[in-house]
Amino acid sequence: MPAANWPKRTQTLSVQGSTDGTSYSTLAGSSGRVFDPASGNTVTLTYAATLTRYLRVHVTANTGWPAAQLSEFEVYGPSTGDQTPPTAPSGLAFAAPSPGRSG
Repeated sequence: MPAANWPKRTQTLSVQGSTDGTSYSTLAGSSGRVFDPASGNTVTLTYAATLTRYLRVHVTANTGWPAAQLSEFEVYGPSTGDQTPPTAPSGLAFAAPSPGRSG
């Protein structure tokens, strides 16, 4: 859980899913989600059950910081069917934080 001293903020985000790690569709549409220390900085998104193997969170705005702030992402699925975890998709990138900022 993020530190309680993170200020209240609104992050505009969506959740996207894919069966192949290449073509993604929107599962939870882009909307402002309020993260508030008073409620544990928790946001719950609910969307229709769909066959998907890869998930990603797409953040397009944040009122509290010029970057996304997520510390945990939980997904709950069915107890039957394919439960083999996927491998990480190729093409992921990591950029070091700007000088003077921690990552």
